[in-house]
Amino acid sequence: MNCPNCGEQPYTFLESLFPGKEEFKRNFKGQYTCRSCGTVLTYKKNQYGFFDFKSEFYVILSILIILILTLTWAVIINMDDIFTFSSPAISMALLFTATLAIGLGGGALARKYVILEIYDSEKEEKLQKKSVTGMIVFMSYAILAIFGFGFLSKWANDQSLSPYIYVGGTLVYLAVVSIIALKMMNSSLFKKQQE
Repeated sequence: MNCPNCGEQPYTFLESLFPGKEEFKRNFKGQYTCRSCGTVLTYKKNQYGFFDFKSEFYVILSILIILILTLTWAVIINMDDIFTFSSPAISMALLFTATLAIGLGGGALARKYVILEIYDSEKEEKLQKKSVTGMIVFMSYAILAIFGFGFLSKWANDQSLSPYIYVGGTLVYLAVVSIIALKMMNSSLFKKQQE
């Protein structure tokens, strides 16, 4: 993203990975200094307190997640054909690698597609007053969705379903879970508290 004050790139990729000591402290608070004009910048947040991204971010991140998880699933399902031996340790290593790839890829995409604005301390304080109840409900839902997928996956394996039905069911489950999560994020649970 470009600096809203001067229109230049506020930081390079290497500068964002290896900031100096003072810039690191500022980055930890969610603030950045434009290397061209010196303006203090921050990530723009929406009315619910979440970071605002260009719409391309969501499309590219979704494709990245689906691609990585599909490839990981295909390798784990066909592990006997790919490797001379298979073990749960290899499966866990593949899942860890996939999670790491999604995290690093998502982080790099976030830095590229986040919307920046000039830092305003009063506005920042108001946006940080989000409902704690909303975050607790959302985290509980996320944990329930993860364990729900585990139970459904075990049930599908016990029923000896076709891999195509399993993949289709997984995609439907992920779509339903994502839609409910987006509805929760847009609900009143995440609106900033009125003073």
